Amino acid sequence: MTFTTGRFGISILGLALLVACTSSSRRSQTLTDTVNDRPSPPSSPNQPITFRSRGTIEGFETDYVSSDGLGLRYGCFDYGTSSLADSGLRREIKGRSVLERAPHFDESSKATGERLLLTDSRGPEPETTIAWTAGSRLFLFRAPSLRYALLFEQSKPWASDRLCVPVPRANARLNLK
Repeated sequence: MTFTTGRFGISILGLALLVACTSSSRRSQTLTDTVNDRPSPPSSPNQPITFRSRGTIEGFETDYVSSDGLGLRYGCFDYGTSSLADSGLRREIKGRSVLERAPHFDESSKATGERLLLTDSRGPEPETTIAWTAGSRLFLFRAPSLRYALLFEQSKPWASDRLCVPVPRANARLNLK
């Protein structure tokens, strides 16, 4: 009787170890999967941050992602006239803090409009926007921080993006207030 009970006890102990190992292995795999799903930060602080288009457009703005996994957006809106584009720029200010306001210059150092650096902490995630006008067009960058907005602006990954959404004059005039 003790021999059978001993065998039964060893079998139960073996089964318990098997269940514990399987459960531990599943938890380890889940943790590994979770860690692998997260964007990995650059391997060193000196590694440059790069940006690439995700190829998707949301709200007429193109989505970009940084090399360390943060999302940014770029938009171009053609208002038809510079005065309507300036009105669109002023609308961007509403509810945001203006960090910087200056003329915008093209590649040949010619003043083409105005450039604003804005921050917005109203939503669940803070956002920095760089907005500028060039003639009848309004350009926007939206980034999770000032650093990323400036890096995005300097690296110009958006320069090859030819999409510039025409804003119907009726819609532009409705929003002048």
